[in-house]
Amino acid sequence: MKKKIILGLAFISLLISFCFIGESYAKYVTNVNNVASMSVARWKILVNNKDILNKNEASQIITPIFLENEHINSNVIAPTSKGYFELVLDATGADVSFSYEISTSINADSAVKDLKITGYSIDDGEIIDVSNKILCPGFIDGHIHIESTTLMPHELAKVCLPCGTVAIVADPHEICNVCGLDGLAFILSSSEGLPMTTYIMLPSCVPATKFDESGAKLTAKDLKYFYSHPRVLGLAEMMNYPGVINDDLEVMEKINDAKKMNKIINGHAPLLTGEALDKYIVAGITD
Repeated sequence: MKKKIILGLAFISLLISFCFIGESYAKYVTNVNNVASMSVARWKILVNNKDILNKNEASQIITPIFLENEHINSNVIAPTSKGYFELVLDATGADVSFSYEISTSINADSAVKDLKITGYSIDDGEIIDVSNKILCPGFIDGHIHIESTTLMPHELAKVCLPCGTVAIVADPHEICNVCGLDGLAFILSSSEGLPMTTYIMLPSCVPATKFDESGAKLTAKDLKYFYSHPRVLGLAEMMNYPGVINDDLEVMEKINDAKKMNKIINGHAPLLTGEALDKYIVAGITD
């Protein structure tokens, strides 16, 4: 509603401006013509010829076609019956890209409860047999340094996906030590839109110590901007545990910024025990 009001006010002020201009130059101009045109992207997607306009979800009842074999007539359900159903997505009326998810279920009132999907094909292509396959969730690698693989993100995806890793959580600490914010921006942009989702944890210790001569430094102010990125999950491993224990201002500012944004804070404190470990955890480092 607020947006409509703002647009309305803008339009009224524009008309008033035109009226003032027309009045001011009336003695010199007899006609004022303004033509404006714009093209709005189309969003028309058909599922089995049914428009799903303005819907996030759409469901349809589809009756399978059961095939005839030497023992069973067509469209008859019996043990070993096989059939298929078609789902046609028509996006020729859409000017924008979209993603979709397909799920199937058997009606509650159906007499047959144990139908199973044994294969699928796309655009009348080869039927992919999944009858002896196991469907399981993909693996998420919770901590990785992409730079250590010496591969670009898209090449890393080619290696990981066939092994079942569908997402990674990367700490670009190494490239940021050398390239600073440019390195962080590069990792984010080069991993965008990959079939393997790449989440990012912002490097907490660049440089690793004050004595490091790697060439870059990331302050709390530098990192704060990136927390709004949808693939940034939090603050990466806080290796500077002496800084946490001794309330170093810069270290605590990074931790507090992450906490304010409800982000995850990774820990990294080898051999830390007792009261020192307690203080490290109380600071908000719980992962």
